[in-house]
Amino acid sequence: MSTKGKGTLEILDLRHASEKDGISCTIMANKVTQVMLFGLLLLAAAVAAKKTRNKELLHISKTGDILCGQNKVRLAVRDMVNSKTDLINPRVLDTVQCEMHPSKPNRAFCTFEGGDAVVTCRTEGKKNKAFTKVLDMNLDRDRCRDVAGSDVTCDGGGCVIENTMVNVTNRALVCGHVGTLTLHPNSDGVYSGILSVQTMLLQNDGVQSVSFPKLTLVGSITVDSDSLQALQLPVLVTATGSVSITAAALPTFAAPLLESVGGLTIQQCTALSSILLPELVNSTGKFDIGYNGNLVSIDLPKLALVAHYLRFRFLALLPSLSLPSLSRVDKYLQLQNLGVVEELSLPKLLSVGEYIECVDHAQLVDFRAPVLNSTGEVLYVQNNALLTRLHFPLLQVSGIDIQDNAALQAFVFPSLVFTGATIWQVYVMSNPELTSASFPVLFNVTFSLYVKHNPKLVALDLASLVCVSSDLMIENNPSLPGVIFPSLDIVFFDVRLVDLPSVGHFAAPALVHIGEDLIIDNCDSLYAVSLPTVQTIDMDLEITGNGALMYLDIPGLTFLYDDINVDNNPNLQRLDLSSVTNDLMGGVRLLNVHTSFDINAPGITVAKCYNSASPKFTGLDLDNCDNTGCHYDCAA
Repeated sequence: MSTKGKGTLEILDLRHASEKDGISCTIMANKVTQVMLFGLLLLAAAVAAKKTRNKELLHISKTGDILCGQNKVRLAVRDMVNSKTDLINPRVLDTVQCEMHPSKPNRAFCTFEGGDAVVTCRTEGKKNKAFTKVLDMNLDRDRCRDVAGSDVTCDGGGCVIENTMVNVTNRALVCGHVGTLTLHPNSDGVYSGILSVQTMLLQNDGVQSVSFPKLTLVGSITVDSDSLQALQLPVLVTATGSVSITAAALPTFAAPLLESVGGLTIQQCTALSSILLPELVNSTGKFDIGYNGNLVSIDLPKLALVAHYLRFRFLALLPSLSLPSLSRVDKYLQLQNLGVVEELSLPKLLSVGEYIECVDHAQLVDFRAPVLNSTGEVLYVQNNALLTRLHFPLLQVSGIDIQDNAALQAFVFPSLVFTGATIWQVYVMSNPELTSASFPVLFNVTFSLYVKHNPKLVALDLASLVCVSSDLMIENNPSLPGVIFPSLDIVFFDVRLVDLPSVGHFAAPALVHIGEDLIIDNCDSLYAVSLPTVQTIDMDLEITGNGALMYLDIPGLTFLYDDINVDNNPNLQRLDLSSVTNDLMGGVRLLNVHTSFDINAPGITVAKCYNSASPKFTGLDLDNCDNTGCHYDCAA
C-alpha cells in the first residue's frame, strides 16, 4: 500500500551520542502526526562497536515528500560537525536519488559518497511512519567533518575550519565542497575527500607535495612557492576561474582530465620541464605560459578556444609548439622568443580578435596559419633571424607589420584586401634580404603604408591599392626600380618617395587627392613622374634632389595650399601647374633648376617667392622677386 507524508527527516551524528540520547522527528501528513524514530540507540551502539573499524556517520536529511511505493526517494545528504547532538552550520553536501527496492515497495536504497542509507516507509494503523537507517558509512580518516562551503586553513598543526572552532589533522580533511582552502607551510598530504574548492591558495614556502585525488571542480588555484615539487590533480575537470602557477621547484604540471579553465598562467617555474593538458579544450580567461627556462614539452592537443589573450613567451629550450586544434583567440596571440622552435603552425586558426605577434625567435624558419581569415588589428612578424617562409594564403583582413627579419627573402599575402575597420598599418621595413613583397588584392589601408629600408627589394606589388588613410611612404629601398600604383585614388596624408636611387618611374595614374604633402626627394634615377589625375594637394609640393628628373606634370591639379619647393633638380625643365586656381598660402622656392625651367601656373596670382634665379615662368611674373625674396604680389 502506498502512503505519503510531508516534512523533514534527519538522522543526527551519532559519533558522540550516548545511550541516554533520544532523537525524534516529525512528519507532516494531512494533519500533523508525531512519529518517533526508534532504534537509534541500537545504531549508536553499533557505531561505537565499529569505531575500531574506523566507521563514521553523516547526517542525512530528507525534505519534502516521502513517497513510499513510488519509484524514487530523494535525500539531501548533509555533513555536519557536532558536539554531542548540537548542530553547527549544517550545509548540504550532496543530493542523491534513492531507488525503491524492486521486490519491497515500501523500501528505498540510497547510495552516496561515503556510504549507503535505507529509507523504509510503512503504514501502521492510522499513522504513517518512516524509518531511515544508515548502513556501513565508512568515511575514512582522510575526510573532514562539516566544511561544505566553509573556508579551511591548513598548516603543520592541522586544519582549522572557519567559524567552527574545529581543528583536525590534515589527513582528516575530506571536505566535499570547500570555500577557500589555504595551505600554509608543512601542510603536505593527500586531501582525498575534497571534491570541489572555490579558491585554493598555496602562497607560502614549506609545502613540497600536495595531492587532490578526487578534486573535480575548482574556482581558482593560486600557487606561489619556491618549495612545491608535486601538485597532483588527476581528476580535475573544470576550473571556472584562473589557475596561476609560480613554483620554482615544480618539475611537471599535469591535469590529465582538465577540459576547461577560466584562465591559466604558468610563469617563473625554473625547474618546469613539461606541461600536460591533453583534454583541455577552452580557456575563458588569460592563457599565459612564459619565462620557464627549462620547459621542453607543452601538450595541448585539444585547445580550441581562448576567450582572452594567448601568450607563449621566453621559453628558451622549447623545441616545438603544437596547437593543432586552436581555432579562435578573442584577444591577442603572442609568440615571443621561443628559443629553438623552428616551425610555428596554426592549422585550424580562423580568427584573432586583436593582434598576432611573432617576434624575437632565434631559430624560427617557417610561420604559417593556412586558414586564418582575419585579425582585429595587426599581424606582427619582427626580429626573427632565420625566418624564410610566411604562409597566410586566406588572410583577408589584417594590418601587416614585417620588420627586421634578417633572412626573409619574399612573401605574398594573396587574399589580403583590407587592414581593418579601425586604423591599422602595412609596414615592410628593415628586412635586409627581402627582394619581393606582394599584396596583389590589397584595396584599403586604414592607416599608414610604409615600405622602408629594404636594401634588396626589387618587386613591390600593390596593384589593387585604392586608399591609404594616412601616409604613403616608400623610402630607402636602393634596389627598387620603379613605384607604380595603378589603382590608387586617395591618400589622406603625405605621399613620400625618398632615397630611392634606382627608381626610374613613379606613376599613380588614378590618384585624385593628397591630403597633405607630395614629397619626391633624392631619387637620383627618377626621370618621369606621372600624376595626370591629381586634383588637390592640401599642403606642400616638394621636389628636391632628383638629378635625372626632367618633367613633372600635374595638369589636373586645381588646388595647392601651401609651398612649392623645387630644389636641386638640375635637369628639371618643366613643372606644369596650369590648372591651379588658388593663391598660395606659402611661398615658391626655386633653386638649382635647369636654365630653361618653365613653371606654368597662370592661375596663381599671389605668392611669396624666394631665391629665384632668372628662369622663364609662363603666366607667373616674378620680375619683382630677387634673391632676398618678396612678400608682395608676384602678379602678371
